[in-house]
Formats: sequence, structure tokens, C-alpha cells
Amino acid sequence: MIDVATHVAAIAIERQQSEERIRSSEERYRRIVDTANEGIWIVDEASRITFVNNTMARMFGYSVEDMTGRSTLDFMGAEAAKEAARLMDRRRAGISEQFDFPFLRKDGTELWGIVSTTPMLDERGQFSGALGMVTDITQRKLAEAELRRSRDQLREMAGKVLQAQEEERRRISRELHDDIVQKVAALAIGMSRVKRQAVAVNESLAGELAGMQQRISALAQDVRQISHRLHPAVLEHAGLMTALKVFVEEFSKAEGLEVTLTVPDSGDDIPREVAMCVYRVVQEWLRNIAKHSRAKSAEVVVSIAANDLHLVIKDGGQGFDVEKARGKGLGLVSVEERIRICQGTVKITSELNRGAALEARIPLVVSRTAGASV
Repeated sequence: MIDVATHVAAIAIERQQSEERIRSSEERYRRIVDTANEGIWIVDEASRITFVNNTMARMFGYSVEDMTGRSTLDFMGAEAAKEAARLMDRRRAGISEQFDFPFLRKDGTELWGIVSTTPMLDERGQFSGALGMVTDITQRKLAEAELRRSRDQLREMAGKVLQAQEEERRRISRELHDDIVQKVAALAIGMSRVKRQAVAVNESLAGELAGMQQRISALAQDVRQISHRLHPAVLEHAGLMTALKVFVEEFSKAEGLEVTLTVPDSGDDIPREVAMCVYRVVQEWLRNIAKHSRAKSAEVVVSIAANDLHLVIKDGGQGFDVEKARGKGLGLVSVEERIRICQGTVKITSELNRGAALEARIPLVVSRTAGASV
């Protein structure tokens, strides 16, 4: 009996010690959970909160008692609640994951958190709920939103600058064509008249006047070309495809660069802003090829498919470092920004001694926010 009593006493003491260790362990666990920087909650299979720590309650502006027993859906907007229901199905499927999620505080303001969540199982291995840990990233989200607004403002400003630049080019082009060229032409006519009169008086002087007349005619042609480069009137009157053909032909002769141009038979329905964008991109890129690539030839391909215009420009020159080129000047940045303003996408690739390629896709339906002209 003494042995039995001793054994029973030992079991009682061991049980008491075990309970004490459990209470101590639970206390340490609770202290860790309550002092954690992350918000923590446990929900049952119906998304009701069965446990929430002090950090989570403070993040939402409630007390622990206010949140316990309520559905997690009470702390989010309607759209977020739909997403939360879908995510709970993933917990039921045994999936643990991490994601950004928007909640609502007690005062109605938005709380963004990085949520790390994992399913919980009961003693039979059945789904019984989920544990979630939330890190407040509201300030980061606000900063990201501010950066997006700043980026949008910068792009809007860039679009306005390009539009103003295009308008100024158009104005200068018209002045050159309608005023300066006419005055130079009048001067050439006057010089021709003086030359005829000088023939009878002094043949040597007449020869000099003839040379001056030729130089004046060449000057008039140069002014016309400058006017055309500043603002291609053919683009407005004949459309993008014809304008590209004219430009490529003139450019090839002037620069000695063999350019192969492939365009669709028709492009009359291309919006004005898209046509101007593509023309300027081709113009700028071919000039860069002629100036920097040491290439002997280049290829330009324009195609239209599924309401998108596709532009590809390739050369077989010496290539360049794309990232370094972005930091050296505005040429590459200008090309990329023109395409983005038209809501397009652009990819620029290059390999040493294997040339470079520009590939762009521009939608043919550009929203009003894209700007009036690029």
C-alpha cells in the first residue's frame, strides 16, 4: 500500500509539474504573441475570430474583446471580402501563402497589410480554421501610390512637352516654307534677271552671278528639306505609310544607309497621334543608326494586327549597351516615352557586334488621357 501510495503521489506530483510547465509555456507564448510586431489572429472554419493579439487590435483601432467572435469580413470592404472568401477556400485546400491585402480600420481608413496565413487542423486532421499574421505596410502603399501619381504627372508633362515641341516644329516649318523659301525664290528670280543683263556687259561677272544663282537655288532646297524634317506635311495629307516611304527614300540617299521598308498596303485609319509617334520614332531611330551603329543597312517593318500597330527596326551594326545609352542622352528616352504616351509597349535589345532592334506595339485606339499629339 505504501508503494501504491508513493506511486500515486509521484503521478500527482508529475501531473502538477506538467500542468505548471504547460501554464508557464502558455504564458511565455502569450507574452511573445502579445508583444510581437505583427498582428496575429486565429479564425475558425467560418472565418470567425477565435483569438487576436493586442498588436492586431491596435492596428485596427479596436480592443481584443471587440474583435473576438466577429467575422474577419467585418474588417474589410465588399470587394476585399469577396477576395477573402476565395482565399479561405485555398486554406481549406491546405495552401499556405503570403499576399498584400486591404483591410478597414474602425475609423473607416484603409489598412494595408502583408498577410502570411496557414491552415490549421484539429486532432483528427480535419480543417478547423487558419492562422494569420499581418504586417502593417500602409505607409509603403501610400508611398507607392504617391510615386505612381508622380510618374503619371511626369508622363502627362512629357506628353505636353512633346505636343508643344510638335506644334513649334509645325509653326517653324510653315514659316520656312511659306516665307523664307518664297523670299529665297524671289531672290533667285531677281538674280536671274541681273545675270541676263550682265551677259551683255561683262561675261566674267555673268558667270559669277550664275554661280550665285545656283547657290541660292541649293539654299532654297536646303530650307525646304529642313522644313520637311521639322514637320512632314506629307504625313497629314498622304498618311503614315506614304510619309515613311518618302522619308526612308530621302534618308537613304542623304546618309548612304540602305534601308528596307515593309509597310501594309493601307493605313488610312491610323489615328493622327499614333501616326506622328511612329514617324518620329522611325526618324529618330534611323538617325541614331546612321550616326552611331556603323551599320551598312537597316530594316523597318510596320504591320497592323488585332487593332495594334507593330513596329520593328533592326540593324546589323556594332550594337550598344542599352542601360548606359538611357543615361547618356534624351534620344532613347524620348523614343520610349513617345510610345508609352500612346499607351504602347517597347522593347529595345542589342548585342555587341550583332546590331540592335526596337520592337514596339501601339494600340490604334488611344484613350483621351494619352495626349493630343506625340
